[in-house]
Amino acid sequence: AHKTTDRACSLERPFVQHSLTERLHIRPFLNESRRLFLSYQLLYALHQMHTEYGMVHGDIKVENVLLNGCGWLYLCDAAPFKPSFIEAFNPANFEFYFDSAEHRVCTLAPERFVAEGDDVAAMNKDKKVLPEMETFSAGCVIAHILTDYPLFKLTDVLELRAKATAEEKRAFVTEKLVSHKVSEDMHPMLLAMLVGR
Repeated sequence: AHKTTDRACSLERPFVQHSLTERLHIRPFLNESRRLFLSYQLLYALHQMHTEYGMVHGDIKVENVLLNGCGWLYLCDAAPFKPSFIEAFNPANFEFYFDSAEHRVCTLAPERFVAEGDDVAAMNKDKKVLPEMETFSAGCVIAHILTDYPLFKLTDVLELRAKATAEEKRAFVTEKLVSHKVSEDMHPMLLAMLVGR
């Protein structure tokens, strides 16, 4: 809802109790079925955004996921104004636009980082974030939901970007999933989201 006068405009939204980051660290801790349901809700919210509204979020991360008192998930702070592509060799733009918590946690798809010499300004003007890029981000958030810990730091995503073959990428991501103790039942889905088929 919004209110507009001749001097101001205010936006209102319903009260939400926690961000996902807060809820993951509050007692009683989430059990596995709640974590799976939150993962489902995130995927459904992303599906709605892409298919029903024809838009992309632009910055999917745990800080942009809110939960109300009943456990319903809201994907908030859509950021289509943020750059679609940033330089892989210069972390300043990543830190400015995408690292709000200053932990260097990265949920951006590797293809959003461009090599030195590419014209980033032209790419941001001509190309936009694709739903497939956001699938990667959702996979990172789901891994965080399942384990309480972020799956990738910026350096990990850049290392994944540098892998030459799909097999190398799958091995790298599988190693991360195992080290974070993600249930093996979730590996096929997360590998499809993070590496592709």
